[in-house]
Amino acid sequence: MAAHTQPTAATRQRSTPVPTPGVAVCGDVTTDTLRNLGSCATPQDEYWYHVASQEQMPLAGTARVAGVLDALDAKSPAGTSYTPGTLTREDVAQWLYQTPAIAHQLRLVLSLSDKRFYLDLSYLFSRNTYMGATEPATLCGCLPHTMKKHSTSALLGFITRGPELRRRRAAAVVADYLVARRLLVVLDLYFSLDATRRRAINDLWLAPHDVQQNETKRRGHGAEGEVAAALQAAGLRIEPETKALDPMGAADPNVDLQTFELAPRVPGRTLSADIGVLDGQGNLAAMVMGLVQSSDPGQFGVDKAATNRDIRQKLDDYRTSTGSTLEMWGIVDGIGYAENPNGTVLPMLGYFHEFIQHHSVYKALLAASRLGLCEVAAVQYDSDFYSDGVAAQMHQRYGGTAAHLAAGESAPTGTRSISAGRATVFLRS
Repeated sequence: MAAHTQPTAATRQRSTPVPTPGVAVCGDVTTDTLRNLGSCATPQDEYWYHVASQEQMPLAGTARVAGVLDALDAKSPAGTSYTPGTLTREDVAQWLYQTPAIAHQLRLVLSLSDKRFYLDLSYLFSRNTYMGATEPATLCGCLPHTMKKHSTSALLGFITRGPELRRRRAAAVVADYLVARRLLVVLDLYFSLDATRRRAINDLWLAPHDVQQNETKRRGHGAEGEVAAALQAAGLRIEPETKALDPMGAADPNVDLQTFELAPRVPGRTLSADIGVLDGQGNLAAMVMGLVQSSDPGQFGVDKAATNRDIRQKLDDYRTSTGSTLEMWGIVDGIGYAENPNGTVLPMLGYFHEFIQHHSVYKALLAASRLGLCEVAAVQYDSDFYSDGVAAQMHQRYGGTAAHLAAGESAPTGTRSISAGRATVFLRS
């Protein structure tokens, strides 16, 4: 089964558990010895037992194709004579003016992320001017005190279209930015290489860095997508409805912090969730927050922990005053939390009525069953991942009234199965 494919919840009957689609074989290190050493006795134990590596996490959206430096290679083809020191800032500005898209390849050879590139240039474009038709204007139209973020494609559009003076000035500003980061030195080195070494530089150094930046965002959305797929496979209604099919493009639902109902976004009054789980009447039954960190969460992780603590307190007050059973679930996963577990993930586990990981997506269905949104009749845990003892720990904590099926044991009659994470859940039809 291919790694990095977005998993979908299977709905056909299975007699044995099947690993979740998207799990990379090379990252699956569970053995008999490791299973017997493992424990899920506490929420903390459970988190680290189930934590997914970068390779195991599902990826949403479209993979960024490893960059090919064809446009750059055309400026000095491999095998031709190149004299270091002959390139100038004016040469780079002319390249950009003639072919703005070459900026992507120039960024790549400097190991600049797309985000770093467009944020820096958004700043520079709001602070560099050209002479407009009647008066001076900034390159992007933003005033220095009204700066906005512009995507890379939007910034390059200022070179592609518009007044000639602006196009040339914008190309010059981008060239100055790149040259200040020693682009000419890097190009002297690159253009001195033969074709084999150029390809090695691209494939082994430049492209992986760029692809990794792209994957970071897609990884969190991929986790949201697989939880959404499992919930919908169980027949539940969710918001947004397209989260499973398009985790990155689906608009996040907003929840009013006073009424805890889905509502239009109002800064300071609403919170943004990643998935809203609805009951049979269309009311919000659970709000799901996505918090996957495959790299160091830094201060962002600390702030997220504090934010979710405050949200849980408001929700508890609301539940006490109204008798509501609305729950707050978290998709919490990633080895990045190992950098500062005490300030991030460990307190967060207690803020959620249910925390869900890539390997334990089935917990979303068990939580939904607990809320009466569906009926789970039995659970069969993946014996390739769990020892009998650890499976028993998980079932005792989350299984409720559902039967615990041993590997190979027949499913209850009148049920259908959903493979979700490292378990197969059998629902009453």
